[in-house]
Amino acid sequence: MQLLSQRVKDWLKQQLPSKVVAGLLHFMASALVLAVFAALAYFVWYPNGLYLADGGLAGSKIILMVDLVLGPLLMMVVFNKAKPSKELMVDIGVIVLVQLAALAYGLYTVYQQRPVALVYDDTAFHTLTLANAKRIPISCAELKKYDKVNRIPMIYARDPMEDEMIAEFERVMNDGYTSVMFPKRYQVMAPAIGKMQSKPPKQVVAASKQGKLVRFAGVDHDLWLQISPTGEWLGSIKAPDPFAAVVKPSKPANKQ
Repeated sequence: MQLLSQRVKDWLKQQLPSKVVAGLLHFMASALVLAVFAALAYFVWYPNGLYLADGGLAGSKIILMVDLVLGPLLMMVVFNKAKPSKELMVDIGVIVLVQLAALAYGLYTVYQQRPVALVYDDTAFHTLTLANAKRIPISCAELKKYDKVNRIPMIYARDPMEDEMIAEFERVMNDGYTSVMFPKRYQVMAPAIGKMQSKPPKQVVAASKQGKLVRFAGVDHDLWLQISPTGEWLGSIKAPDPFAAVVKPSKPANKQ
């Protein structure tokens, strides 16, 4: 038993430092690749807070788990200085292929769910994703006709009752579409800004310095979008949690 224990200690002494170094190097290389992906998603595909509010982070979890956790751990397991170079390269190649497959799948998922338009319907803005735009179908170029100011077009959806579209609207809804997937309702937003409801919480009003505040209904949490009179999207403010418990300070006990 003591001999086996000593052999394990000797093996760890010889192999562990190189395995840790290999795992750390693999982690840093993976982190660099993911940093490029995160910047693309955060600043280009899901700007102004949409990444955290509307499912961008949720779609990235598989990439984070495989590339930042599983990949480096597998590298630590398979790396062995005593292995022939060819065998070691094959092992590393398999790990890299698995990571690239996860990255490709994650990129595709996040890209398909990225917002190609924000459509105001009822009392809030909602996302029209690329995947849903393809189902309608409507192209990004057609959506851009409604808004030439913002990178992601902001569109106003008029009441289907206004143009007697209610029968067609109900048919579309029965086909499994959402209320914002009905292009006949779309119109340029700027002239309709006055019709948009705006009842932001006091915390949001205090944080806002310009523009009208209009709610965005996100997948993960809501935002309040700051919109100028000309329809320019100036920025976003995270909505406070309506279910957050209010903790009142306890009163000090009376001294006897």
